[in-house]
Amino acid sequence: MQTTTKRPGRFLALAAALAGLAAAGSARADDYAYMGTGTANFGVVDLTTGVYTSCGTSGAQLSGLGVGPDHAIYGGGFRARIFYRVAPTTGTLTPIGTSNITFFITGSTTKGVYAVDLNSNLYSIDITTGAATLIGPTGVPAAGSGGYWGMSTNSKTLYYSYQSGLYKVNVKTGRGALIGTASAGVFGAEVLEDGKLFAGSENPLGVYTLNPRNGSSTFVAPLTGSGSGPFWGLVPIKAKRISAKKICAAHKL
Repeated sequence: MQTTTKRPGRFLALAAALAGLAAAGSARADDYAYMGTGTANFGVVDLTTGVYTSCGTSGAQLSGLGVGPDHAIYGGGFRARIFYRVAPTTGTLTPIGTSNITFFITGSTTKGVYAVDLNSNLYSIDITTGAATLIGPTGVPAAGSGGYWGMSTNSKTLYYSYQSGLYKVNVKTGRGALIGTASAGVFGAEVLEDGKLFAGSENPLGVYTLNPRNGSSTFVAPLTGSGSGPFWGLVPIKAKRISAKKICAAHKL
């Protein structure tokens, strides 16, 4: 009977090569987000590298960005009453309606869009009309007190930042509970992707991740790119690889 000599080394080498390819592919995958800036610019930011690509100008300053149950992008005018739908390819604004509040911050959970007014009250927003329903006071310092604010998107939990402090907001009462204070970064907007809470820092200008258990911050990358500016809104993008020619396409949220 003829025997066949086994060569485990060959199979081990093949397995190692495949594992290496998989690891390389994983290493190349980045996290992206649509971003609204403090200069009314709109574009896509690579959250892994901090590189921002401008896709257009909104024409009006927004108070932040939120994602509706219809997976469209929305925002309330900053210190204004107009509620808008935002075009993902250009940042162009389409007025939805005049709200009963003056918008200061806009964000969203995975179930709906929320906003904070100049008096630091939390509201739920009807995306079909812009009408706001009062939930309650957040207890976070209000607009006249100076500093930076931001709200999260793409999370079941609504996060709210003031300066370097991260708050968890109760969407039934409006109350914000301080989770903790970061050792570095002054934050303007947050987005949850791949289980990581990314945050845009205004000072220094860059991308961080925040620990939702204690508020601590980890630096990721400085913000670079033409048109980049303060983080006023971040909306998730599902794509992990985006070519330069398709960076301003309508990506899945």
